[in-house]
Amino acid sequence: MKNFKVQEAKETPLSAQNANVFIKCVKKYNWLKDIIINGYFQYRYVTEEVEYLNIETTDLSGKRIPIEDITFPMLCFCDIPLNQLKDHNKWYGDYAICMKKSWGVNKNLQPLHYVSNTSEYIKMYQEVFNNIVNKPDTDEKVYEFIFASLFFLKHFKGSQYCEKTDKIEEKIFMDEQEWRSIKLVDEDLDPFYINENSDSKRNYYNEALTKLSSNKLEFNCEDIRYIIVEKEEDVIQLINDINCSNYDDQEKSLLISKISVLNHLREDFM
Repeated sequence: MKNFKVQEAKETPLSAQNANVFIKCVKKYNWLKDIIINGYFQYRYVTEEVEYLNIETTDLSGKRIPIEDITFPMLCFCDIPLNQLKDHNKWYGDYAICMKKSWGVNKNLQPLHYVSNTSEYIKMYQEVFNNIVNKPDTDEKVYEFIFASLFFLKHFKGSQYCEKTDKIEEKIFMDEQEWRSIKLVDEDLDPFYINENSDSKRNYYNEALTKLSSNKLEFNCEDIRYIIVEKEEDVIQLINDINCSNYDDQEKSLLISKISVLNHLREDFM
């Protein structure tokens, strides 16, 4: 029965209300092109606000310090239906690569656990975190589990900067239907750091991360369901870039067949 359940999960039955793809939106053509031509996604350090959790860590002097934010390497996807993607595009970009659901499940993507800071669940998590993580004799596996849980928690609402409007706007994060892959590196880089929401430090870490050969979440051409570009001119450019790539002729034809224009999709389906 156990093996049957694992196999059943990896086959991923069609969803009645969510997209049957994992969608990665990006803001620039070159970012999309690099993902497709390279055949992999790269993790990046991203800062998550966790002040709502009221959790603490201990400094070298033994003083308790509130954890306001945590920065760690991740990749984010969503499974919002394509006909409801317009608001997501506003925040994350008009270019997208849509991966088969089976690919993401086999790559161990995990849906976020959206929470309310007033819930009993969060009160219990606060107590467990603050009591266990700050004990010097805490078992390493327990410590890792508590922090791993933190990486997949998100408050169901909050505020976020929107580049398109150049404003900080209120947002229902639960609408994003986010799935994550986490990469805790162990090569001369901190796997995560806290209370340093600094662009300069994040950029430094991301620059170092791009140079690691292990910083990849790979895919094959067959794993892609759709490639979405912003406008018709992008189609010609992407076809040229694919034809100049190292893919074989069959793979090039397959990739080109998956390209759609966002404006056309909006006219017909959105």
